[in-house]
Amino acid sequence: MISFDRNIIFIHNQKCAGTSIEKSFFTREEYEFHYKNDKIFGKLYHSGISSYIEEYSFDLVKKCTIFSSTRNPWSRIISFIFWRAKFKGIEINNFTKDFFLSELYDPEQGMPLATLKSCIGNNISPELNTPKSNILKIENITNELSEFCERNNFSYQPVSTLNTSNHLDYQHYYDKETRDIIGDLFSDDIDFFNYDF
Repeated sequence: MISFDRNIIFIHNQKCAGTSIEKSFFTREEYEFHYKNDKIFGKLYHSGISSYIEEYSFDLVKKCTIFSSTRNPWSRIISFIFWRAKFKGIEINNFTKDFFLSELYDPEQGMPLATLKSCIGNNISPELNTPKSNILKIENITNELSEFCERNNFSYQPVSTLNTSNHLDYQHYYDKETRDIIGDLFSDDIDFFNYDF
């Protein structure tokens, strides 16, 4: 989401509290403009910084304060699986290892959770030199968003919890093999943000 008036870009990483942050940080007019405009919604929803550069030009993007959010990948994957089931109207009664692995791989594209992208890969552009401190961990989102706003002289509004999925603590769903699979797939995020299981 972009605010042309305030020169701000928020990169909405899926299942990283993006909707909650957008609704607390952007004005109603900014929010409604983007979510009612099919062109913007279709092209840039869950898109990385490179898509904003392509859509608006490098010079415009370079003038903006860019920020985003990230999440522990093991937690993010479980949240995504349960959210997707809820979206499809499916109730998960038996979360087995086979079920986990079947949800993890897209049979057509052969990619892990094809719509989920690395937070670090989606947000960082070497040309723009986005500060690490502008990528907020949702595990501490209240403090990190407040500090981000204070550093950049933005007004702060508390974040409401939206689009949650109902499940046990993420660690409950892993064994060593599945834990290592996610660790390998999202090693860049884990290393960059110092996440551990």
